[in-house]
Amino acid sequence: MPDARQAEIKEGYCTLCRSRCGSLNHVRDGRLVAVSPNPAHPTGAALCAKGRAAPELVDSPLRLTKPLKRTTPRGADSPDWVEIDWSEALDRIAERLGTIRRETGAETVAFAVTTPSGTPMVDSFEWVERFIRCFGSPNLIYAVEICGWHKDFAQALTYGRGIGAADYDNADAIVLWGHNPTRTWLAQATRIAQARKRGATVAVVDPKRGGAGESADLWLGIRPGADGALAMGAIRHLLVNRSYDGAFARQWTNAPMLVDLSTGRLLRACDLWPDGATDAFVLLRPDGSALAYDTREALAQPQDIVLDGEATLQGADGRTIACATVMRLLACEAAAFTPEHVAGITGLTTAAARLSFLDRRRPTLQRHHDRARHRHALCADRRERPHRRQHLDEPAALPCGERLCAAAGSTAPQGARPR
Repeated sequence: MPDARQAEIKEGYCTLCRSRCGSLNHVRDGRLVAVSPNPAHPTGAALCAKGRAAPELVDSPLRLTKPLKRTTPRGADSPDWVEIDWSEALDRIAERLGTIRRETGAETVAFAVTTPSGTPMVDSFEWVERFIRCFGSPNLIYAVEICGWHKDFAQALTYGRGIGAADYDNADAIVLWGHNPTRTWLAQATRIAQARKRGATVAVVDPKRGGAGESADLWLGIRPGADGALAMGAIRHLLVNRSYDGAFARQWTNAPMLVDLSTGRLLRACDLWPDGATDAFVLLRPDGSALAYDTREALAQPQDIVLDGEATLQGADGRTIACATVMRLLACEAAAFTPEHVAGITGLTTAAARLSFLDRRRPTLQRHHDRARHRHALCADRRERPHRRQHLDEPAALPCGERLCAAAGSTAPQGARPR
């Protein structure tokens, strides 16, 4: 970089996206002339083209460095602007906002924020949100990538918390489902490469191989839009091979909760007992008896709870309630997604659709699902329990298969049929 010779080097990091890659900033005569990776920084192994182009962004003749005030009416054929200093601009903005809040209320103002994922807003959007809350407006418009929206919000809406951070340093198997950090998040790509060097298996689910798929141990070039079938195939694989953590499923998910097969909704304690709580759910013991479960408290003896079973119980109103655990219904829904069926939908080979890598050395599995065409996000490590999620009482999957469908109208004796 000839322009950077004899320049003073200042350590820092790139703020142009959420990766925050460590950088060496070459400054000469008070001007940024080059940016290079800083190997001594935890995220400084590499810099993308955007980070290296920072000097061009700083010196661009199109870059606005001072506030502009409009001098012609809105809608004018030739809008004109004049530069003003920052103090005048802030005073004018504060005055206008204050007037609007007094006359029509704070809720009549909407604020817009650029995406934190791909702009320098990543280090300041929390302060903007704080200002908006102090102002009193509930209206916040984010410019967010399609790939980020479901990743950030599907997690919280499904089980009460965000996606979290993958523990790449300790994972034995890493699944990148539509997530291509080689192209979008170099700091993560570096950690994944290090994990692979120490022996971790990396599988990539993405229609395109470029980037992460090129260096992965397994690339699943799935047909776009067929993710649901592959996910159901993975669920079936884990259930059939009993590769899941039963204790975790009992304590931290709704898998053991009973579902009323006539409504498709989770059974409540008040459905079985006159004095049962409306916010408590129902679990099944191996002897066929029901147990009220308040998810705000830890499950006392999870090993004594049926995870995969069904029962016919007597309701508080005298009706007969055919029910099954969420795990039983999930297994029923996933049963059709054999490797052959999944291969036909996804375009993968039957061998690839067997997902046998999930069983390799009973791995600690790290998954990162991302991007628009893959509308699911999950990052799980069995060794680190998430905060207890607040259960969402959404309709459970409806039963499928002859035995469960028959149970919906069964008059069989009360009791459990656990597996």
